[in-house]
Amino acid sequence: MSVANHDALVDVIAGSAAAPLATPWLAARQQAALAGFRASGVPHRRVEDWKYSDLRTALQDSGTTIEAPQAANIFAGLAGCTLDLRDGRLVAALDGLPHGVEAVNLADGVVPGWVSENLGKTSRNGMADASLALMTGGLALRIKSGVMVEKPLCLNINSGGPDIA
Repeated sequence: MSVANHDALVDVIAGSAAAPLATPWLAARQQAALAGFRASGVPHRRVEDWKYSDLRTALQDSGTTIEAPQAANIFAGLAGCTLDLRDGRLVAALDGLPHGVEAVNLADGVVPGWVSENLGKTSRNGMADASLALMTGGLALRIKSGVMVEKPLCLNINSGGPDIA
């Protein structure tokens, strides 16, 4: 990928950055992440962590979209609680969580301290920065120390693209 094409791709991704979420602490982290992404760009095979993934070439693809087949939820009979996410946004209520399990809908804007103390503070790289900068919602999940969850939690994650209702 040429430097001009790479810079254009970075500009497209950076230009897609959502309006920051309502909380000032997160908006500041999203702006810092956007600056970090602009500085590091899209990783390539010469970056050690990405040497087996040619992300730049994949992003140059013709733009063809492949529809993922709808698979049956093989865990439906086991799960004690299912959390549904569509395009990164929690779409189902958070009731019915087992004791000691906390789930926070990040799109709500009001989060407990354990979320604000940790979200966006992990090791940084270009893709982590892009993910944080583009974030418009999501789910923070915590299982308190010493808690044994009897049945699995099922995260039903769907991505349907921009025209999903």
